[in-house]
Amino acid sequence: MTRLLRPTAGDALATVGVPHTTGGLAKYRKALPEMVRDGVIDTIEDDPDREAAVWFRTNGASLILMGFLARWTQRQTGTLPFFVGPMLFGIGAVGATLMRRSGFWALFVAGILAFTDRD
Repeated sequence: MTRLLRPTAGDALATVGVPHTTGGLAKYRKALPEMVRDGVIDTIEDDPDREAAVWFRTNGASLILMGFLARWTQRQTGTLPFFVGPMLFGIGAVGATLMRRSGFWALFVAGILAFTDRD
């Protein structure tokens, strides 16, 4: 197992995921209780606030999960697969192009770290 002494791509991804999840929880705090009240199943369609609430929570949790998996992989193997850096850059580029005022820009940091995390 490799000891990691500096921030990694996994750290960056998890760090982005935490405020993404908590921000979504705060901003759309009324959506979840409403969905529960309405029976949970099929309670999102055509409601932009509920759609955004689910998007923020699931994507934030996915970023945290990907960050933990990337960090675990790097600790086990000493590196990340080559495709991680280009994929993070690609996702960041598309997302930042479509939504300039967003957190997609943070994926460039994770992408740079993924490139530098290679042996």
